[in-house]
Amino acid sequence: MTKFIALKKLTIQTVIGILLAGSLAVPASAKKSGGNSCSNNGHGNNAPITITLKSGRDVVLEKFDPSNPGNGGFLERELSKLGLNSSQVSEAAQLISQGDFDFEISPSKKKGCDTDGDGIDDKTEAGGDLKNPVDTDGDGIPDFADPDSDNDGKLDSLEGTGDNNNNGILDRLEANGITVSVEAPGVLTSQLPSTEDYFVVDFNDQSGTESFSKTNIGTDYEYSSDLEVVNADEWGGADGTKYITQARSNNIRSYTVKVSQNQKYFGFWWSAGDPYNQITFKKNGNEIAIFKTQDLVDFIKSSNVDNTEDYYGNPSYNGSSTYHEGEPFSYVNVFFNDQEYDEIVVATLNKDSAAFESDNHTFSAVKQNIRGTVLQGVTPDADYDGLIDSLDPDPNNPDIDEDGLLDGNDQYPNDPDSDNDGLIDGLDPDPNTSDFDGDGIKDGDEVNPPDGRFPSDPTEADSDGDGLDDAEEISWGTDPNKADTDDDGLEDNDSRDPDPTKYDTDGDGINDGDEENGDYNGDGDFDGVPLDGGSSSDIDGDGIDNNEDPNSDGDPFPDAQEIEKGTNPYEVDLYSD
Repeated sequence: MTKFIALKKLTIQTVIGILLAGSLAVPASAKKSGGNSCSNNGHGNNAPITITLKSGRDVVLEKFDPSNPGNGGFLERELSKLGLNSSQVSEAAQLISQGDFDFEISPSKKKGCDTDGDGIDDKTEAGGDLKNPVDTDGDGIPDFADPDSDNDGKLDSLEGTGDNNNNGILDRLEANGITVSVEAPGVLTSQLPSTEDYFVVDFNDQSGTESFSKTNIGTDYEYSSDLEVVNADEWGGADGTKYITQARSNNIRSYTVKVSQNQKYFGFWWSAGDPYNQITFKKNGNEIAIFKTQDLVDFIKSSNVDNTEDYYGNPSYNGSSTYHEGEPFSYVNVFFNDQEYDEIVVATLNKDSAAFESDNHTFSAVKQNIRGTVLQGVTPDADYDGLIDSLDPDPNNPDIDEDGLLDGNDQYPNDPDSDNDGLIDGLDPDPNTSDFDGDGIKDGDEVNPPDGRFPSDPTEADSDGDGLDDAEEISWGTDPNKADTDDDGLEDNDSRDPDPTKYDTDGDGINDGDEENGDYNGDGDFDGVPLDGGSSSDIDGDGIDNNEDPNSDGDPFPDAQEIEKGTNPYEVDLYSD
């Protein structure tokens, strides 16, 4: 299923040994080093340790060195200072003692050390340079200490060292899902660094409920009807300008935005946020990612967010004293990493629900660096098969029927040979047609011919272009992939070739092509004087072409004998040794 966004806090205090864009704490069983001990006897600069209790409470212990835990219950006393009860203190102390939190920000030089416990040693993840370790996602945690190096919400230990989609990027280094973040309270516009890389639609020159389009440097942004552009009020309008919502109707309300160029980022100011809406991203008509605003509401309400109360109320509205303080307002970033979208559907989930108010829609076709307070990355396609998990019968198997087609590209994901032509769909030029090129042979029989026949091209009726359909070649016994099966200088469809499967039909030692041209030694010259009624192809004029006539000149000596003795088989010899 599509994994709707789970929301957790991200602060600078939690950058060591945690999973960014994911769960704040890695369970001890997952975090424990899989390789040799990575202890550097000092826990770096006493970096924070973050764990999650069974209750779901996140605990951050500042400046504690697991290699020097102190005496007389020092750890327990420090945990008690965080407001934990005795059972929570005991649970937290056990998680810290069992976890592998004793590492520095520099990778260990010890052989086989695996700081983040993902099954990949530090040297590999550091990129070979221990002094300048690689940080793929730029989150401040080098890959060797980051359980999710690409910040896609999927642990490196699960993605492994392979390249599942064969695109040249290791799975653990390729962000596969979207990443969503929110900006600080009061931010109304995109905070991306370069305005040249993005385009903003602010709706200030629009009104009413009609469709409209915008164009920026050759890229079109088409907004459908069923929308409504309204003046700023307590529900929306960044800086007192217009904003967009859905038009009111008796049905579920939604509008779409279609972009003529694939995009890698979408940002918007989310106004009067409520839990009854969702955004769906598509590419080529296929759903790429979905998330519900319920998750955004839950996130902003949670104790995991600093200054929670500052998100509530419209920061740009001064028309009343309430500022619509019952709902959150936030600028939301959606980063597509190495994915793309070309369509957005903004919808209210039922007719009685509140509308989706937004402003300052920001688009970018350029991959942007992740910024803001990050929510857990969405990985809607766990097996990279192009089919979102909610529509995937087996989200962990990219090719259910093992036909060589990823399920997302397979019209018949449960049928490996949908047209029953003997060719699996992954190798079939058209799985809907058993004989794609119309040559009278099933596609499967062309690729894997029965009875040891020659294979042929199922996309070409005449695979070798010699004028014979592949089916004709099979009936003749010639090779449909070779215009001159017997290499005699005459193509298979040449009427002058008495047998296109035989190099020398009459067995006289001269190939059929040379004999047809009256050239017995293949030097390109005509070698005989035709007798009355003869021609270069029938020297003795007996009505039998040289290549079918074992005695081309009609003298007492067969061609093979003349060639053996060194005489000309195309000139009459009365005497011979």
